[in-house]
Amino acid sequence: EIIRKDAKKLPLYMGDTGKKKEKKIDVETSFYKSLVLEFFSFYPQLIKKIKDILPRFLMETNFGTRQGKGYGSFIINSQLIYTLDGKEYVYPKSTKNPPPKFKYFFEIKNSTETEIFKKMKTFYSQLRGELIEGYFIQKGIKWDRVAIKRKFKNGKETKDAYLVKDLLGLATTETWENPKAQKKGFELKKEHIQSGEYKIERFPSPVFFKPVKTEKNTYKVYIAFNENYKKMLGQQFKITAEGSHKGGKDGLILSTPVDFDLNDFFKYVIKHKRL
Repeated sequence: EIIRKDAKKLPLYMGDTGKKKEKKIDVETSFYKSLVLEFFSFYPQLIKKIKDILPRFLMETNFGTRQGKGYGSFIINSQLIYTLDGKEYVYPKSTKNPPPKFKYFFEIKNSTETEIFKKMKTFYSQLRGELIEGYFIQKGIKWDRVAIKRKFKNGKETKDAYLVKDLLGLATTETWENPKAQKKGFELKKEHIQSGEYKIERFPSPVFFKPVKTEKNTYKVYIAFNENYKKMLGQQFKITAEGSHKGGKDGLILSTPVDFDLNDFFKYVIKHKRL
């Protein structure tokens, strides 16, 4: 069975599909309840190797667009059944490459596919918002949104402020809306001040979501992360703005912290969000 959804209505998938003056592009996503995956090779040992590693590979991998946000998630069927040379087998619990045991997850009940992704978006926004702000406040560090607001809205500097939100994914451009309708907001741009061999122009989120359907309308969303965020530690960025602001031409320079551990951060998340 295939369930089709309008991609523009799905959170965490894509932004504007087409420029304002151009015709909008219609994009549709499909949710497959099951797929049959077939491998063919003249080398039986290769097929055996694929069979051995497939459960772990699927659990650690999503496919296609927006993989890190839970899209393109597939796993071995709940009966652990596979077919080899026309015969049906069951994966043993003691397989050499068992699926990884995720330390962090949360459960979502009585939800449609669209609602699942909305709830993941809410959680991800909280990670990059109130949770990472609170985590660094306890370490005596003000987060970047305080410094940006004071600089570009009030023309004032902020001490002990660091670029922390972007440790969970760098947004090189941001739009800050002005709640007062009569005034326009401003567009922020962040540029890495290169100090080593590489210049950071893009940094995807190190956090990975793996939604798995456990029963009807019930999902477990497993969370993992990689170590790439360490490349962002101790880096400087120049932040400038275009539009109505009071930040001046020189903008604002903020550094990322030199010390940050995602495992320690998620201990804080568990304590405050009860994952």
